[in-house]
Amino acid sequence: MRGIALFVLILLFGCSDPDPAVPTIERPADLIEESKMVMVLADVHLLEAAISATTPPPRSRGPMLAPGQDAVHNNPVDGYENRKPLPYYDIFTKHKVSREQYERSMQYYSADPAAFALLYDKVIAELTKRHEELKNKSAAKTEKSN
Repeated sequence: MRGIALFVLILLFGCSDPDPAVPTIERPADLIEESKMVMVLADVHLLEAAISATTPPPRSRGPMLAPGQDAVHNNPVDGYENRKPLPYYDIFTKHKVSREQYERSMQYYSADPAAFALLYDKVIAELTKRHEELKNKSAAKTEKSN
């Protein structure tokens, strides 16, 4: 009897449709592969951190990120429409992807929150690795000059 009940439960849940609350996004034909996406996202976050950390003197205030604005999209925020475009390193050219390809890939990867969290774990690991490499280079340079 238990075997039949277990079989029925497996059959019911195994054949059910995916959660209708979670939208299904078709895999783009030009999807940026995961390892490359990690590198692109690491560069995007480094760029945004660099721009956010740079505060010019009050008289020479140039184009900066406004609250709610990001370096990839350069979206204007209310009250910031007249700012000049951001002078930023072209990450997409470096990685040989287009902005549209990046956006489609982000939409695809972010549709599955659990998988997206795992992708960002890899981005954090990449940023940590780069940070350690810079620390080691800096320490070697300091030792060499002493």
